Amino acid sequence: MKKPVLAVILCFFSCFCAYSQINQHAQDNKTFAFSYGAEMNMYSKKGLAFGASLGADFNLPLRFAAGVNLSISANGQGSNILEPSAMLRYYFFNLSDQHSGIYVQADLGASFFFEETRTAALFLGGVRAGCRFVFGNIFYAEPYIKAGYPFLAGAGVTFGYRY
Repeated sequence: MKKPVLAVILCFFSCFCAYSQINQHAQDNKTFAFSYGAEMNMYSKKGLAFGASLGADFNLPLRFAAGVNLSISANGQGSNILEPSAMLRYYFFNLSDQHSGIYVQADLGASFFFEETRTAALFLGGVRAGCRFVFGNIFYAEPYIKAGYPFLAGAGVTFGYRY
């Protein structure tokens, strides 16, 4: 149990350090986005889980973005899953400095499984591919697919607002 707790502490410390640096850049360039969405994940032992996600990201130079994500899902069989993570994203096309289009993203964090008899914490690592469609330079939609651990695969869509 000590290793997952240490991983969670390191994850939150890393997120805090990254947030303080990225927040300064975001304030200088007004490049902050907030999103919410729905997703479906497939876990090897837990089956399908459906849930919602909240996220925030900051545009960085050279087509990169960094941020945080929080997913909450349930599988209908007594397992509830909470997944906080940090992300680093690369956009293949940078249209008019909007950080939009096709992207690939790496996620690192923790997965907390809450069940009737026990609670478990696992390392979360994943890769996501998707496309951000911007509407009116403010709103966006973002369908994606993902693969990783402890989930095997997943898909979802987020909607957001850019500042």
